[in-house]
Amino acid sequence: MNTFSLETYKGIVGHGSYQKVIAYLEKTQALELLEKYRVIFEGGENQLDTDDKLLHTYENYLKWVLQNEPTTEQAKEYFFKQFAPFFDNISTWESLETAIFTYFQQQGYYVQFGITPPYPDLYLWKKQTKKVETVKLPETTTAIHVYEMDKVLTRGWYDYLSFGQAGAAGWVNVDGAYYFKDRYDVSSDEFKISLLKHEAQHFVDLKNYPDMNSVNLEYRAKLVELIYYDEPTRLQKFLQMIGDNPDNPHLYANKLIVEDLKKELGDVELFRDYFLVKEASLKLLALHTKGLSKK
Repeated sequence: MNTFSLETYKGIVGHGSYQKVIAYLEKTQALELLEKYRVIFEGGENQLDTDDKLLHTYENYLKWVLQNEPTTEQAKEYFFKQFAPFFDNISTWESLETAIFTYFQQQGYYVQFGITPPYPDLYLWKKQTKKVETVKLPETTTAIHVYEMDKVLTRGWYDYLSFGQAGAAGWVNVDGAYYFKDRYDVSSDEFKISLLKHEAQHFVDLKNYPDMNSVNLEYRAKLVELIYYDEPTRLQKFLQMIGDNPDNPHLYANKLIVEDLKKELGDVELFRDYFLVKEASLKLLALHTKGLSKK
């Protein structure tokens, strides 16, 4: 019998597939967790503790996409059909985005609504504080606004499918980097590297290359993580969370990084000396930047 692994489980959840999660839990005989999934996804129970009809609709939408695994466009179409009737004069996706944003703002929430590849997604939190961080990166140093989010209600499909075990812990936009307070010890490498340096690299790349796609953004930011970690823990995580679908850029970028590192180092060296991984990651980032500059 296969043994349940939390890291393997998180990687499977990242595919956004209820069926894949269930298959893994059945294979590893994780019966308690398996029953919890079936109660929520098949028994009609809810995770979100709320009386808000819009949030109940959002939760039902999450169950549908995670069970049916539609394309992004199919998920948007389904989302639109479920949510548009709540508002007046909704005829486009953009008008629905504005209506949802305004509705939850009026309820006292900070709102992030958009696509968490591959599905439309919603994040809501009640409290936010702001500070400025200066972050050193391999190719530059940048000052970035950092927003700490607290009193969170929803964290998106990845969090929902994992019952809070995994999912977005932060993101970046034109304003700066955002992170959930309860997901980080601010003195840890997870915060200093996987959040600050990762998101600061996104911030710089989006400023320099506004049209950069999500796969390239993740490829570069994840290389930065490997450059600054002193232990192979991050590489091991990437190896456990690999995907073949470019519409899921986090997992697909992991695949590209592992493939490129193997080309640079070979299978044996990849696991023998992490210092070589750091050097190779720095080389891959420089080559990628050079390619962008030529374009």
